Amino acid sequence: MTERRPSWAEQLKARHGGPVRKIALDAGSGCPNREGLLRGGCLFCDERGGGSGAFLRGLSLADQIRSGLHVARRRFGTDRVILYFQSYSATNVPLETFRATLGEALILAEEEGASVVGLSVGTRPDLVPDAVLDLLSFWTQKGLEVWLELGVQTLDEKGLLFLRRGHDGASSLDACRRARHRNLKVCAHLIAGLPGEKPHQLALSAERLFREGVAGFKFHPLHVLKGTALELLYKGGTFQPLTLEVYVDRVVLALEALPDEIEIQRLTADAREPHLVAPGWIAEKPRFLRALADRLDAPLSPLIRPLNPEEIADAAALVRETFLAEVAPLFPEEGIETFLSFVDEEALAGRLASGHLLFAAVRKGRRTGVAELTPSGHLALLFVDLSDSRRGTGRALVEAVRESALSLEARPETITVNASPNAAAFYRRQGFVACGEERERQGIRYRPMALSLTGPPLC
Repeated sequence: MTERRPSWAEQLKARHGGPVRKIALDAGSGCPNREGLLRGGCLFCDERGGGSGAFLRGLSLADQIRSGLHVARRRFGTDRVILYFQSYSATNVPLETFRATLGEALILAEEEGASVVGLSVGTRPDLVPDAVLDLLSFWTQKGLEVWLELGVQTLDEKGLLFLRRGHDGASSLDACRRARHRNLKVCAHLIAGLPGEKPHQLALSAERLFREGVAGFKFHPLHVLKGTALELLYKGGTFQPLTLEVYVDRVVLALEALPDEIEIQRLTADAREPHLVAPGWIAEKPRFLRALADRLDAPLSPLIRPLNPEEIADAAALVRETFLAEVAPLFPEEGIETFLSFVDEEALAGRLASGHLLFAAVRKGRRTGVAELTPSGHLALLFVDLSDSRRGTGRALVEAVRESALSLEARPETITVNASPNAAAFYRRQGFVACGEERERQGIRYRPMALSLTGPPLC
């Protein structure tokens, strides 16, 4: 059973000495991707701009703060609050207007007797100039916990185009870097269920953002709200939302890729009638939580992704350490020297640059496995960190290699591997067959094996 990750409420309580609640605020800031407040916008966004619609209903900031504080006191017994500018894009106003709005909200909350422990600002990645980040940094220096909530949604460029976001993935990464340099906490909003996306895209985006210093995430399934462009696609039969089971699988893969200290502020969307069109399971949060708990009790797979050039040194160290512990005792000195020269940093970097595919397995923010596939379909290496052995990481790497081999320009009929003596049994379990007896070359002991991609094994 997987050890339970602390909830965000628990993390806030530990930091601030008691329960903390968010008060969602709508200042009617609009969005550059909309025509006014009522029309246009991203494919999934309704007229409320991802929030409560309080501004459209004529509620002032004072009204919203008073109502939110009443709920915090009555339902949760706390005055500790984070003021959350949720709706639309909160920074879609002149800097001085934004500064004044933050100041007004803090004063209003203080007048109502609230203990404001933080600010949270929701906006787009392309709407955070340095001056805005400097202003938010000022409030961190005043002792507030400040979160910049970025609507990243995905780092897949095709997905961003489908969603009509109007920005690219580079904008999100740039905003995260600039926020990190000011010690601001970033919470990235990510969506799963875009048409054509790979099952690991949510995890891939989350893990990449984690490497840019993102401290928290909100996960959402792409869902259909009334009055959105997505509703037209859904009713026209060209969009189908994820099932509960598939969405849970994608969230679990993302959670397994991220360290436990990452703060997960939301695991699913919060929408109900009359606004929600589909899928209906979103309105059944207890059902979702039960499905998630059951899935977390099952064996979990790592994220498998391409290895980046800047990770070569760490990958070489992982391969070297695992080889010396597990394989080197089976080789003569010549074989050890031959293999270590094959996997040094310069050699790995050279092969990556020449078109070899290198893969990383990631669990809890750590690389725990490495594999390499040549353009001709040879599995040149596969190593799993000893701390992650017997957890399915090797199997996941083989599957990623197999899928990649099928998409090679010169698609091979088989994947070949020269299995070390103590790895042959593992490869047999993955479907490889032996293509001869054990051999030795330059001190390297191996058995040639092959996995057919097209039919009967070819050796």
